[in-house]
Amino acid sequence: PDLFLMDEPFEGVDAVGARLMKDILSDQVRRGATVFLTSHVLEVVERLCDRIAIINNGAIVTSGTLGELRAGGESLEDVFVRVLGAERQLERLDWL
Repeated sequence: PDLFLMDEPFEGVDAVGARLMKDILSDQVRRGATVFLTSHVLEVVERLCDRIAIINNGAIVTSGTLGELRAGGESLEDVFVRVLGAERQLERLDWL
């Protein structure tokens, strides 16, 4: 296929399965395919994605290449917390 749409593809997958999936997706991209994936595993996003968008409440709040998003030397996790952190601080974690 030329297009892959994947929602949290690495969720619940063991390390061997995740490596196999990453290798397959990387091979497909080298062949010209486009992969859209959602993930909360930011290390995977940093390794696999050419372009990244952070979405909040259904809207893109920031996007760019990893280099553009990390221009200040931050990790992708730091960028995510900075962009969404102020709003998240207002939420209560009553379940704790």
